Amino acid sequence: MSTRSAIGYPAGDGWRGRYVHYDGYPEVRGPDLWRIVKRDGVERAIEVLCHEHYGWSSIDSEEVTPDEAGVTLDSKPADRVRVSGYGVAYDDTTADDWITECDLFIEWAYILSEQGMAIEVSRPTGERLPANPPSSYREPVYKGVQVAFVRWDEPEPDWAIVQEAGQRLGDENISKQQVAADG
Repeated sequence: MSTRSAIGYPAGDGWRGRYVHYDGYPEVRGPDLWRIVKRDGVERAIEVLCHEHYGWSSIDSEEVTPDEAGVTLDSKPADRVRVSGYGVAYDDTTADDWITECDLFIEWAYILSEQGMAIEVSRPTGERLPANPPSSYREPVYKGVQVAFVRWDEPEPDWAIVQEAGQRLGDENISKQQVAADG
């Protein structure tokens, strides 16, 4: 099962980023993004992750291309390309495939800036979308909530603590909603 995430950068009063399918929780995504930014810088990381490729199967700061590894990848799906030092990008996405918020689909977001990385987690708001048709199920509304801001000029954080903070936040929101629904 995958933990869907987005990697992006500030844009206007929000952010815009690209979809990443696998391993989006902070204990995996955090260290890889930390290594990529420390190695290549924020500007280059954003360029590769958001502008040279438009979606990712996985991010891996230690990914090597087949020619670097001296192997062939007969099993690699045709719609993917290995990007050395970054991971496996989708080859069938377009420049218009932007993600601009955490929602039910995007569970974590990592917003890269010159100062550091904001980390958001998707949590239910307690609201529901209008039913369509009116008698049908009303989809819950999810919104991204910032869990942490990791500065590049400070030591690498304990990613397990960041992840636990996001999970606790979700538990608190769910508990408040249950109390409100029961009360």
